[in-house]
Amino acid sequence: LYLEKIDSPMPVRAYKPVGQRAPAYCTATGKALIAYESEEIISRATRNMKAHSPTTITGAHALRKELARVRKMGYAITRGEWQESVRGVAVPIWDSTGKVVAAVGVYGPASRLPPKTLRKLALKVKKTGAAISSALGYRNLTP
Repeated sequence: LYLEKIDSPMPVRAYKPVGQRAPAYCTATGKALIAYESEEIISRATRNMKAHSPTTITGAHALRKELARVRKMGYAITRGEWQESVRGVAVPIWDSTGKVVAAVGVYGPASRLPPKTLRKLALKVKKTGAAISSALGYRNLTP
């Protein structure tokens, strides 16, 4: 569920209206949220997986592998899995108890966010996520 957003000044942009929902397995923010959840929550996320684009992860094993990569790298990416022409990067937001309570990310047209750009952007998004988490009282984060 998208709670807040800042629109790009660019005329072509990824459009995510506040209040819109998207399957967690298809978005960077969703993957950043569920990567640190219990096996029960991850299992629930793998039920009824369906393709929304040619790059959508639709298998439970593939999603678990992707979530392990998110935990290792500290950020999640989407390669057009929800909307084919949109790519993005996101990180989890941790609260003072060490629980992931939100995610922050950047999305844009695939033409402006090739893989190399996403990797560079990930560093900035990680710093932003660390600052937000710190403001919420989380003290064990290294961007």
